[in-house]
Amino acid sequence: MNRSFLLATTCLTTFAATAASGVDVTADFLGTGAGLQLEVTRNGTMFDTFAGQYQHVISSSDAPVPNIPIPGVYNMYCAQLGTPPVQNPSTFELDSFDNTILDISANADARAQLVADIFGFYGALPGAGGISDAQAAAFQLIIWEILYDWTVGEDVASMDITSGMVSAAELGGGALNQAVVDEFDDIVANLAANPGIGSLNPNDADFAAGMTSSFGQDQVFSPIPGPGTTGLVLAGAVIGFSRRRR
Repeated sequence: MNRSFLLATTCLTTFAATAASGVDVTADFLGTGAGLQLEVTRNGTMFDTFAGQYQHVISSSDAPVPNIPIPGVYNMYCAQLGTPPVQNPSTFELDSFDNTILDISANADARAQLVADIFGFYGALPGAGGISDAQAAAFQLIIWEILYDWTVGEDVASMDITSGMVSAAELGGGALNQAVVDEFDDIVANLAANPGIGSLNPNDADFAAGMTSSFGQDQVFSPIPGPGTTGLVLAGAVIGFSRRRR
């Protein structure tokens, strides 16, 4: 088995950054939020990598972006494998997630919709500051599973993060923490039961947005609460974020 050691803030594989057709924004990586350092394997190559929230500040844009207040700080998730986050303020293209992965993932529309369904069901929860490390890691792992392992047309309920083309384990190769497995399985069950619940339309309040750069890691996020989060996010959760650099 090949082994690759990545910085804690580096995502997992080798898609080329692509320019989207959306709005130019200036954004900067601030640090990591909730999540875990894990061993993630893809196609036989093992990576020590951070799975969880990547906090970015979007400081300005060249045009208004519906439903995304700018300036603002957002907890995002890695959507580009093998590329570190941008460490200095840089220009990104901000667009709906389907437009940001058209050139980097086969069957992009179906994959983008399934990622959007995560935010359509859970709304603000993936980006909240008060979620557990296990929850954040599970959200990241399901995104990687959808982008790089899931076969379009395959039963969503069959996704498994402990085996297959993409799999995850604890550092040192131990079995993945059961709390992460349970969170992952819960997300899979909710996606399977609620197909198409997410939106890729920027005019919808809970749409899934993508942010791409020629200089570093692409991101996916949705800062707007959706129908699946009623009662899930405590009033103070979104202000409880303690920035951590890993």
